[in-house]
Amino acid sequence: MARAAMRRTYQEQKVKANPVPKARTKPTANVPRARQLQRQASRVVPNYMDPMCKAPMPASLSDGKALAHTSLVSVDFKLPKYEATGTPSRFPGPSVLLVTNTGGTATVGVLVHTSVVEGQQLGGESAQYLALGTKQQLFNIPTLSTEGAGGHPTSGRAMKFGVSVVNNTNALKRGGRVTYLNTFQRLPDLIAGGTTEAPNYYWDRVISAVKAAPDRRRINGDNLVTPKQLIGAVVDNVRYHEFNRWKPTETMLEFVDHVLDREQPATTVTGVAVGSSARSMTTVAYVFEPTDDAQDYSITIRAAYYTRWPLTSVPGQSMSPIPTASHGILNAVHEHVANKAGELVSVMAEGATGAAIAEQVPAAAAAGELWNRLVASAKAGATAAEAAAPEVAALA
Repeated sequence: MARAAMRRTYQEQKVKANPVPKARTKPTANVPRARQLQRQASRVVPNYMDPMCKAPMPASLSDGKALAHTSLVSVDFKLPKYEATGTPSRFPGPSVLLVTNTGGTATVGVLVHTSVVEGQQLGGESAQYLALGTKQQLFNIPTLSTEGAGGHPTSGRAMKFGVSVVNNTNALKRGGRVTYLNTFQRLPDLIAGGTTEAPNYYWDRVISAVKAAPDRRRINGDNLVTPKQLIGAVVDNVRYHEFNRWKPTETMLEFVDHVLDREQPATTVTGVAVGSSARSMTTVAYVFEPTDDAQDYSITIRAAYYTRWPLTSVPGQSMSPIPTASHGILNAVHEHVANKAGELVSVMAEGATGAAIAEQVPAAAAAGELWNRLVASAKAGATAAEAAAPEVAALA
């Protein structure tokens, strides 16, 4: 018995010397419910303005019937390497991409390729980046820019948009600097050049403004190997909820009037007075700088609208009431997206955004129930939003 007692004593001392670590408890177990909902909402809200999220964005007040429509336009382009061409010699300058959802047209972006004369340092203060008329490319949503069986919308308003840029260049040659900005402000105006018959424009001030903006981000071409996108945010709630007379497509000058600072009417080289046009969402600007090797890029712009169609058309008879949600919930959505406007978000598989949201939020939580229903059904989501409004609004 003495030997057995000694063995027990030895075992007890061994356990005390090497205690078994206790299982770690989840830190959220003692966190107040409101804070848990706030953390869950912070993971969910930014994805909701992603145009790949199928649920339409609710309005704060009833706004009648409309047809929610989401589509995309994708274009590949080659950024030339930095070498002289032509006579007199000109070197490739930065290429500029401007994107926004105006809500009243299928034109959502413009891409321009500039050049600089020989003897001017690329990126120098005296450099004059000229974009010839043949070096401009417009991005139009195909399903809304052409005359279909039901015609085209009679009016529309912006809902969402996102811009994805991918560098498809061979890994051995991939590089170059890329500056991007998701801005709530207008960019400086263009400088007119050329002749009345062949108008051209200098983009010096636009390029300099993007590079000098405090919120701009500068990355290497290697950072764009996998699809990532910038998500547009709301800059004017009045314009955002306003239906505009539909114009299928716009010219380059008409489109940049939405994003450039033309507070006073400016007379172009063609003699046409042009003033700033309204915009409801941020402007995404990319500046691609040439390097020693040509770079292959792919641009995808996704845009979502609320559209209204002729009464006798099939789309016109398929419209449904625009869902509504409380002002506090909508404000939380817009605020989260605005705070993360400069962050590149990984692009998920088509239709996977809603599923990802549902997986991140426990169904038992009020916020989780809210967002899960919003993704499943916009109409049911609006009803759930109203029911959960007091609790979710308290998170602000």
